[in-house]
Amino acid sequence: MEQSTTFEAAQLSVVSALNEQTLAKTVQEDGHNDESKKATLNLNSSEIDFQQEEPATTRHCNMDPTPDYVLHLVDGSQITAGEMLASPDKYNGTKFIDPFEPVTENQFGTFYANADLGTPVFQKELVNTKPIVNPAKEPWPFITAGALSLEPRKEIIKGILPANALAALNGEPGRGKTFLAIDLLASVAIGIDWHGHLVKTQGPVVYVPGEGLDDIKYRLEAWCQQHNINRKDLPFFISEKVATLSDEDEVKKLMKGIQSLTNLYGAPVIIAFDTLSRNIGSADENSSKDMAGIIRAADRVRKVADSTILFIHHTGLSNKDRPRGSSVLPGALDANYILKPKDSILELSGLKNKTSPSASNLFFRLTQVGIGIYDEDGDEVTTCIIEPEVASTSPKSTKLSGQNKIAMDALEDLQKNGQTPCPSDTWRDHAIKMNISSSTDKDSLRKIYNRAKKYLFKCGLVIEDQNGMFEPK
Repeated sequence: MEQSTTFEAAQLSVVSALNEQTLAKTVQEDGHNDESKKATLNLNSSEIDFQQEEPATTRHCNMDPTPDYVLHLVDGSQITAGEMLASPDKYNGTKFIDPFEPVTENQFGTFYANADLGTPVFQKELVNTKPIVNPAKEPWPFITAGALSLEPRKEIIKGILPANALAALNGEPGRGKTFLAIDLLASVAIGIDWHGHLVKTQGPVVYVPGEGLDDIKYRLEAWCQQHNINRKDLPFFISEKVATLSDEDEVKKLMKGIQSLTNLYGAPVIIAFDTLSRNIGSADENSSKDMAGIIRAADRVRKVADSTILFIHHTGLSNKDRPRGSSVLPGALDANYILKPKDSILELSGLKNKTSPSASNLFFRLTQVGIGIYDEDGDEVTTCIIEPEVASTSPKSTKLSGQNKIAMDALEDLQKNGQTPCPSDTWRDHAIKMNISSSTDKDSLRKIYNRAKKYLFKCGLVIEDQNGMFEPK
């Protein structure tokens, strides 16, 4: 094509017999005198005339829009010509790439329903007289504003962790951040809600520890016993070596490993490095240049399967309110959290979450448990699990979020309507009615409600009388 010609309000009537006939478009213009030029569209032996806005050189464009012909919408989705013709009202006003032009020109138009004729028409919008070339064929990749998708960004844990992102969990050494990370990863792997927050994306997780596997296996077994889950059913994959993200060859090997795992078990939802400093080799975490390289390497690993990268990292030595090292890291993160000890309680607070408003702070405690195996001296092997906690016994000091808040709101709503004290079934049914979870499985809904009820009791927000009836405190 030598030159693109733009026509204003050119209407093409598409007949219902399209599935039986071939639509051939031949637009030809010639001559360069002062008279108005006309271009003729031959549509199944019918002629439709429309005024050419400007003189132009000759061009030809042919196509065969059978019912199976694929139309590309500007939001990236696709429909067939048959689907479009079958539902003209549905696709009225839909933006799509002009099927009567070479797709590579990326020229946008609007599909309308012709009320007078009762047949779909395509109206080409007047943009300019220059072709919009395919960005992929240019030396630099560009995309037009109209082609950008407005779909909401996906989340792994609602309000907490975005999908296909870079995130970090920071904390002091030896103060529970690994236990919390394992608790989060295992919840995503099996698909159970994480402390009142809906797990929206369930799937395999990858954990890259910076030390041996002995402690990890005990912690995972304790978590599985805590949640009544068979460890063999948990798609939790543990790297048997550290990932040297500063080494190009090692990064390539890790990427191949992630691809192989994806082919066998599905794309990992999260890839966690614990700790970051143990997985960067000789790189200096205080160096902006070195950490920029680590971020680039992590991005490459992330893109293999569109996973979220989760760094388990240390807080600063003098400033425990920020990650240790170069500011390049927090600047590159989509989500960033700090875990702080407060006496015997751990408080998780969000420093940053690009995709969701910051959730209320979450509070946990580490509880020591035995896992049912014994050493040569007959002593039971113990480890710790993460359990929910509150910052204070005062109900007014407790900030609820997620499913815990919905359960509390449901009970308070029943109280406003004079329906408390009420049995647990009434409270549960009302919480389900208020969308405590999007699940439709009755057993899952029961478990979600029971966890929320247990948490509210620990917070001192709910009381139960001797007849098993519940009301807000």
